Amino acid sequence: MYLVASPLTGAEAVTIGVVLGVILVLVLIVAFVLGARRKEREPSPELEPLPPNRDSWATPPATTGRAPHGDPNTAGHHS
Repeated sequence: MYLVASPLTGAEAVTIGVVLGVILVLVLIVAFVLGARRKEREPSPELEPLPPNRDSWATPPATTGRAPHGDPNTAGHHS
């Protein structure tokens, strides 16, 4: 069986394009809303902050007991 394709007029093509565009936008909005709801139901991860690494090459200035770029009282420190 053969389908005979009739040429579309400009107005028909615009109408089909608008309808397909609206359908696409609605599908994207629904997907976003469903994804947001799914994300809301996920349990939040229980992350505890990690303590600063005492052996890091650059300890932040707020760390007690250490100077920002190493302890000047340790052996091997060059001033």
